[in-house]
Amino acid sequence: GQVNPAFEHFMSNLIRQKLIVAIDSLTSNRKEGARKFTLFLPHGENHELGLLFANYMLRARGHNTIYLGQNLPHTELEPVIAMQKTDYLLTSVTSIPENFSVQAFINDLGARYKNVKIAITGYQISSDNSIVAPKNVKFIRSIQEMLDFIEQV
Repeated sequence: GQVNPAFEHFMSNLIRQKLIVAIDSLTSNRKEGARKFTLFLPHGENHELGLLFANYMLRARGHNTIYLGQNLPHTELEPVIAMQKTDYLLTSVTSIPENFSVQAFINDLGARYKNVKIAITGYQISSDNSIVAPKNVKFIRSIQEMLDFIEQV
């Protein structure tokens, strides 16, 4: 039944390395009307494979991305969003650190960056239908929804 955490980390890091190489190998094929995305994982979140995959898919479709990586307090995003002129903020919430409220995080993100479209994915979003999205926040609850979202922007 269970995978040893050391094996899980080993495989995750192999996949991570392959995704980073694939992202770096993409030629600059910015499409007309390309959107600007800022991707990050909130403070305490280290599960980045899904977000790296989304970064690859967005870039492969000609969008501009800034990938800020893991474990970033969302309160630190404002200068990047302003400088990048971000259209979309994309994040994932998979694990919950102690004293972290997913709903409070989502509410604060939506209120703090109300002029930006926000997409949130991850296990905590897909597994809890009681979480409510502010009007500028879209939940992505499956890989298919992520692919559909990327194709539609």
